[in-house]
Amino acid sequence: MKVVFDFNPILQNRNYNNNAVGTKLLYNMAKNEKCPEIKLFYNQKYNEVMSALRSKLSTRFRLCPDHGNSAMRRFSWQFFNTPDLTTYTGRFDIFHSFDTFRPPIGRRPFLFSVFDLSSFMLPRLYTNSEREKLRYTINVADHIITVSDTMSLQIMELFDVPEDKITRVYLAPDSNLQNISTDKVDAAREAVAQLTKCYCDYFCVVVTPQVGKNLKNIINAFLSVKFPPSVRLVLVGQLPHDRDLMKIIVENSEQIVATGEVEDYNAIIAASRGLIYLPYYDAVALPVLNSLRLSVPVLASDIPTLHEITNDLAFFARPDDAEEIANGFRSLATDPNQVKEFKEKGFWHSLEFHWKYSIQETIDIYHELM
Repeated sequence: MKVVFDFNPILQNRNYNNNAVGTKLLYNMAKNEKCPEIKLFYNQKYNEVMSALRSKLSTRFRLCPDHGNSAMRRFSWQFFNTPDLTTYTGRFDIFHSFDTFRPPIGRRPFLFSVFDLSSFMLPRLYTNSEREKLRYTINVADHIITVSDTMSLQIMELFDVPEDKITRVYLAPDSNLQNISTDKVDAAREAVAQLTKCYCDYFCVVVTPQVGKNLKNIINAFLSVKFPPSVRLVLVGQLPHDRDLMKIIVENSEQIVATGEVEDYNAIIAASRGLIYLPYYDAVALPVLNSLRLSVPVLASDIPTLHEITNDLAFFARPDDAEEIANGFRSLATDPNQVKEFKEKGFWHSLEFHWKYSIQETIDIYHELM
């Protein structure tokens, strides 16, 4: 069996959900003895990135670079439905995509992994065109993978998709978290100290694109609590391009610190007093799963997907309510008994999620589609 992955959307921005999920899926699939032959289709401009990725994978993974003009190819696919994808990849049996675009694949099965329904759940932030692309792709897919039961129900209700066309495959924490050494945590604490110019307690915000849309509420809520100067808010990741937001951060630089992009945010989370994860909508929530595995308490958005993933072992606040968020900060700082319970039970709950289960379930779907 040969499966083609459209890897372009995974490579385009390493902060997006489909990148985090796509690369972890491949790394862990490479460890499975029953892994089929995987062909990674991508634009040649990503050759350097793909070569580095390929070195970490097994010989069952083949690189299929597109050496042509990607814009012209996509135009030809969209309007003329030609040439067939096999022109670039050779023979394959299943097309697996993370993107709202289906190239010409003949009658081969099309498997679509859905990580984000924001265009429908938060319509004010997206265009009608973005919604229709997602609707079309869901309708033409032969099978759909979701990352939570909540998302499966939402797809069935929004798009009238039958239940047997959807399989929920939970994601999992990073597999190396239990091996994070004290030295790594101390190094992360030292790096934060260099940015803050002192050793301090801090809350950690992992700035994904979804969390970035709510960053002003998070910052304003943190500032409203009036923590002592020894307590900081550390923003990890690429910040949104927002002048007003940057002004707030600069004006409060003694309490708010931005690290920029980092290769591994887990040690920074491990050294923190808690993860703050408050998107308006998110179904993936890998930082939350990682925090549970690290026994770090979480303040999460009061939305169904995060209740499901955490099993309610977190503090919750409505993402659009600054006062609720402020109360969540206060709970993390002043409720040691609840924090201890969430840390202990959250760790054991996180053990129910493992990449070997996610990979095996995905491979089972491949076989069912054949």
